[in-house]
This record gives sequence, structure tokens and C-alpha cells, in this order.
Amino acid sequence: MILEQIQVNTKITTASGIVFVSYFANSILPAKLGDVYKGYLAKKKYDIPVSKALGTIFVERFYDFVLLILIIALTGFYLLERKMPTSVLSALVIGLILCGGLILLLFILLKKKDVLFNRFSDKYRTLFENFHRGVAPTFTVRIGIPLVFLTIGIWFLESLCFLLVTMAIGVAVPITLILFTAFVAALLTSIPLTPAGLGAVEFAIISIFLAFNYGTGQAGAIAIMDRFITFWCLLIFGAVYILLKEFYMKDSAI
Repeated sequence: MILEQIQVNTKITTASGIVFVSYFANSILPAKLGDVYKGYLAKKKYDIPVSKALGTIFVERFYDFVLLILIIALTGFYLLERKMPTSVLSALVIGLILCGGLILLLFILLKKKDVLFNRFSDKYRTLFENFHRGVAPTFTVRIGIPLVFLTIGIWFLESLCFLLVTMAIGVAVPITLILFTAFVAALLTSIPLTPAGLGAVEFAIISIFLAFNYGTGQAGAIAIMDRFITFWCLLIFGAVYILLKEFYMKDSAI
């Protein structure tokens, strides 16, 4: 949907391939460099400027991050109150700061474009203009509302995965705690501390469950199983896909 707003015609399979490869890259590279790689893949496939492709990625991440922070704040303070672990609270504070920065940046891009534009030299003016063209078309009511609901739906699918993990292990967990823990895990993968939040996510999941008096073994099992599905399987299948593409699918688009 975001690509269509910049007059890029694509198929769901092609877009999914780009997303999958970029998620794999994010799982092995720090600082969310997989998103930059996604911009490179979009340029290669659709023949658009990298700066314009990065504009569409900014849009995707903006909806992802801002909505995630709002959901965590609503569920977390309602659910945990004083029980919120320090590590989780710190991540939420960082997330709120980043969220505010993103909103401020978006406001400047949409409302103060000319002020910024005039400050750039000719060398960088085209880059900024292309980035702006990748961002601006998606922040309308017609496109924004569907993107909000689709993004919220994606995050709740993450929660469903986490719920199935707890059911498979045989631990009864309230749905509010399921939602909050899954959203915090997603937040920590979004903050560019380690590749896909490696280490930080596991620690946060265990800390949250210990705060609610679950056993160390139960908390550890849930964390390990969830991360096996959401992180290690991505690495395994991503590596297989890259190898297949290199040796057997060289003519493949992605």
C-alpha cells in the first residue's frame, strides 16, 4: 500500500520477499541496518531512488513504532502499575522519547518542508526531495486509517504467536500479560541496541514473568521458545533462502 502511493506497482509476493530478506538482515546486523538494505532492494527492483525508498521505510516504521508505543503505554500502566521491571520501564522511556522525535520529524517534513529545503545545498536537495516524496503521500486520511488498522492487526498477531507459545508450554497466562509482554518484545526489537533485540528481549520476557511470580523455569522456557520462533527460525530460513537464491534462483527478482 505504501509503495502504491509513490506510483510503484508491485505484487504481494515480491513485497513479502523484500520484507523477509530485510528482517533476516536485521537479525544479523545491528542498528536496524536491514531497513537500509530494504531500501536498496526496493531501488534495485523498482528502479526508484534510494532516498525515496527510505522515505517509504520511514513511513512503515513510523506507523509501527508510534502505535506500538501507544499500545504498550496503555496496557503496561494498566496492567503492571508498580510491578514494571526497571529494564522494561527504561525501554518504554526510550521508546517514548524516540516516538516524540519521530512525530516532531514528521511534523517538520510535512509542515516545514520549505524551511528545511532551503537549508540544503544542491547536492543534498534532490535527496531530501525524493525522501519527502516517499513520505508525504501516505499521511492522508484515505491511506492513514487503513495503515493504522493493518499495523495494529500485525501487532496483535505477534501477541497471538506469544499466546500459542505459552499454551504449548502449558502455562496459564492472563491475556493482558500476554499482550503487554509481546508488545514489549516487539519494542525491544525495534530499538537498535542489538540485532533484533538479541539478549534484551529474552531478559525482558523473563523479568516480566518473574515480576508476576511465575517460576524461573517457566519464564525461561517461554522466552526461549518464543525467540526460537521469532528470531532463530528467521535466521535459519533466511540463510537457506539466501543460499538457494545464490545458487538456484539467480534470476529471481528478490
